[in-house]
Amino acid sequence: MFKGKGTSSKGGDGEARELAPAGNIPAVLIGMIDLGTKTEEYQGDKKDTHHVFLVFELTGEPLSGAPTRNHVIGQRYTYSFHSKSNLRQQYEKWLGKKFGDDEEIDYSAKLYHPCLVSIAHGATQSEGKPYA
Repeated sequence: MFKGKGTSSKGGDGEARELAPAGNIPAVLIGMIDLGTKTEEYQGDKKDTHHVFLVFELTGEPLSGAPTRNHVIGQRYTYSFHSKSNLRQQYEKWLGKKFGDDEEIDYSAKLYHPCLVSIAHGATQSEGKPYA
C-alpha cells in the first residue's frame, strides 16, 4: 500500500488515501469504463440509464509516497449524446467546438490525449470525509 503525506481520506479498506490536489491539473484520459444500464427513479418516473466512468491520470502530480506513480481520478457520467448531457458538454469543451445534433461523436477517440481536469475538494455530508 502506498501512503502519502498531507490531506488524506480513508478508502473502503480503512487505509489512508492521498487526495489529488485541487485546481486545474494537466491530465491524460486513460480509461473509459462502461458501467452498464440500470433502472433509476426520479419524481416517480422510472427509466433505464446507461453510465460510463472516465479515468484520468494527473500527469504532473506524483503521489508523495511513490514518486514514480501519479494520482488517478475518475468521474461517472450518463452516457448520452444529448446536447445538454454533462459528458457531451465536457467533450465539447475539451475539443473547443460544438457538435450538431446529427453529428456522430466518438468519445473513445480522446483516450490517451492530454487535457486539463478541474478538481475541487469537498466533504461527505454524512461523515464529513474529504474527497476530491
